[in-house]
Amino acid sequence: MVTKAAIASAKYRAKDVEAYRAKKAAYARTPEQREKRREYARKWREENRERFNEMCRISHKRSKLSRTKEERHDLHLKTWYGIDRAEYLEMLENQGGGCAICGSKTAAWNKSFHVDHCHESHKIRGLLCNVCNTRLGWFEKFYVEAVAYVTQDLTDRKEVRTPSKSKAKK
Repeated sequence: MVTKAAIASAKYRAKDVEAYRAKKAAYARTPEQREKRREYARKWREENRERFNEMCRISHKRSKLSRTKEERHDLHLKTWYGIDRAEYLEMLENQGGGCAICGSKTAAWNKSFHVDHCHESHKIRGLLCNVCNTRLGWFEKFYVEAVAYVTQDLTDRKEVRTPSKSKAKK
């Protein structure tokens, strides 16, 4: 059940959201309000001890400080791409154990290969070394400009004179 006061309050906030937020932020900066908020949080923790402890456990599990490099990488793969280490290693094996573009067997700076994905369809394309991932990102961003530059008409341009092999030996 929605009260008239709740409706009036919502209308007030909707009129000037920024002014409402500024007023609320200014109010939260006062020492009295901070003390009131601290007291409320302390009371809530006491009344919800199990829930609070569970929230703390989850937070500590997410902490990067308590994880190994492999655990952080596994969490990154799962969070951003929805794959686990086994799927990552299977992809790497299917593309010959290296970068999907250049075939390099080592990723730069002793890191793992980047998971390349389409930013429109959100589908994973493959694993790339740092160099190919960076260049592919640049190429996708400037594709039209790059194609226009390479395919421009060169009829009115000066020809480059390259020395022949016989002249270079003299």
